[in-house]
Amino acid sequence: SHLGPGSRMSYDTAASVGTIPGSGDETFADMCADVAEEFGLHMDPKKVAFCGRRLRDTVDDLNRKKLWRFNLVQSADIETVAGESDIAMPPDLWRLYNMRKTDDIDYRIDGIDQDTFDIRFASQNAITGYPYAAVNFNIFRSGVLRLFPTPDFAYIITLRYFRLIAKPSGPKDYLDMPRPYQQVVK
Repeated sequence: SHLGPGSRMSYDTAASVGTIPGSGDETFADMCADVAEEFGLHMDPKKVAFCGRRLRDTVDDLNRKKLWRFNLVQSADIETVAGESDIAMPPDLWRLYNMRKTDDIDYRIDGIDQDTFDIRFASQNAITGYPYAAVNFNIFRSGVLRLFPTPDFAYIITLRYFRLIAKPSGPKDYLDMPRPYQQVVK
């Protein structure tokens, strides 16, 4: 669905589906207590809280260093809007896996960076048609991916990406990793 004239194409991130179940079976409070007990810190609430902060930092490190197969997800279908080239990126995007145009003729949309686009296509910036390239420019800050050429019709785009592991925010939260992997954080 789109947000109206002049807005970016978007989709419901809640409809994203993963290939492997995403959450563990141990609460964040239990993980903090286990780590604190391992080092003899479990009797001091401030040290247990410190262990929790370090566990959250570890999740950040894992996000930076590793592409986990269980975090490969597919978004809900994205329908393009004629004349709009920007697609909103999901807020939990870490790295693109691939994009495909999946209606009618199914083909992969090549991801290119802004520099490559400027070298190859800048003079053709205003053309419309079947999108066959997607420009990765500042997707982590502006949150958009620009299709090229600009769609001339409503096409269906399928986006697959590696999502970030969500950091637990409260003691009753489960770690956003399947059971076999949640021990890595500890």
